[in-house]
Amino acid sequence: MPNFSTNRFNTRGFTLVDVMGAVLVIGLFFTGLFAANTRGTTMLKSAKQAAVASKCLQQRIEQLRNYNWTQVTDAGAMQDLYSIPPLPSVELPGFSEIITISAFTPSTTSGAASPGPTGSVLQITRNNSGSVVLVSDGVNLVDGPTVRVDVQITWPGPGGSNRTRETSVIIANGGLGR
Repeated sequence: MPNFSTNRFNTRGFTLVDVMGAVLVIGLFFTGLFAANTRGTTMLKSAKQAAVASKCLQQRIEQLRNYNWTQVTDAGAMQDLYSIPPLPSVELPGFSEIITISAFTPSTTSGAASPGPTGSVLQITRNNSGSVVLVSDGVNLVDGPTVRVDVQITWPGPGGSNRTRETSVIIANGGLGR
C-alpha cells in the first residue's frame, strides 16, 4: 500500500522570495517597455512637427514666388503676408516666424558675398500669439537687383525645448533662383 505522507515540508512549490523575484523581473520588463513606447511616441511627434514646419516654410517661399518685385521688397506687403499664418501651422501650436529680406550681392572672386548698403534689410516677426512686428523696413531694397530671403520658424517641441527650421532663397528682380 502506498505511503501517503502528510509532511508539509515535502510539498513542492515556490517560496515567497521566488515569487517576489519573478514579480520584480516582470515589473522591470514592463517599465522598460513603457519607457521605450513613450520615447518612440515622442520621436514620432517630433518628426511630424519638423515635417509640418518644413511645409510651412515651403508655403512661405511659394507665396513669395507669387509676389512681384515691389511686393517682395515692400514692408507693408510682407506684413500683410505674415498676418495670415501658413495653413499647416495649425499642427504647430505656439509657433513663431521671422522673415529677413536683405540686399544680396553675388560673390566676387574671393568667394565671399558682400553685404548690401545700410537700410537694405527688411525684417518682420510673427510671434506665437499671431501679432506681426516690423523690425526694420529695408527702404533701399526696391532699387537693388537681388535680395536674399531667410525664413525661420520656431516652435516648442516635445520636452519643452524650442525647435527651429529655416530656409533661404535668392530672388532676383525679374526672377527667382535657388
